[in-house]
Amino acid sequence: MSGGVQHDFCMLFADVSGSVTLFENVGNSSAKRLISECIALMGKITEEHSGKVVNKHGDEILACFHSVDDAFDAAVKIQREHAMGSISVRIGFNYGPVIEEDGEYYGDAVNVASRVVNKASGGEALTTGECVRALSVDRIPQVRHIDTNAVKGRQELVEIFEIIWQDDEVENQTTLGTILPSGTGEDDSITIRLCYRDRRYEYNGSTSELRLGREPSNDIISDNPRASRKHATIERRGRKFILTDHSTNGTYFVNSNGESTLLKRETTEIFGSGKIGLGSHPDEDYKSALKFACYT
Repeated sequence: MSGGVQHDFCMLFADVSGSVTLFENVGNSSAKRLISECIALMGKITEEHSGKVVNKHGDEILACFHSVDDAFDAAVKIQREHAMGSISVRIGFNYGPVIEEDGEYYGDAVNVASRVVNKASGGEALTTGECVRALSVDRIPQVRHIDTNAVKGRQELVEIFEIIWQDDEVENQTTLGTILPSGTGEDDSITIRLCYRDRRYEYNGSTSELRLGREPSNDIISDNPRASRKHATIERRGRKFILTDHSTNGTYFVNSNGESTLLKRETTEIFGSGKIGLGSHPDEDYKSALKFACYT
């Protein structure tokens, strides 16, 4: 097609996370080979799900799908194929009007998808409310709302959803404390939900604090060798959740805008949604990262 034809498409960006670190760790030749294999595999999976790779740039692809379900299934397959490998991938996709002209794709759906992938960490697939509303009912249990953000170039706020691509993540849940029922006071209606590897946790302050670290007595036990035995705590103070570092290597706090803070024997308020790294940055060591979201 040519001449600026407009269609509704689902546009998906996928790129290699932490490629700079990969080159440092394995060397130029090996890193280039691994990235090339990753790009080829993502292209193959795209085609298997009735999509088309319309652009490749460095360690990133842009794919186009007629069906949101196909884009969703491709994102899940890409993440599962890379789950145990040395490369991690981040994905973002959005549905809407797209202009195709001379093999190039433009429009709001492309712009928003590019912003969404930039919010993802390695091992994450994120999408928008537009895509979720277009999904088949059987896929809805595999998405969860994590944030609503302003996106550059758009007046309306964009709902961001995470794709739950791990087979057992929904089933394996651990609850710490209890979410208090409504009507017990305004301050009782907040909770923080955390996800570490394939386990989920909830905390609302009904216990004194949430303990994080390598020691088995912690509430959330990390297997990251850079984490301290008693690394950090989360406690509730009024209507706020406070993260305190007690460690040697520090605690990283990354908010929903991607802004990172390194705490060293310091505290910070936890708000919105984001990631916490015990001793290592969540974007560089995504498998050891804790993801969180605060709810009212």
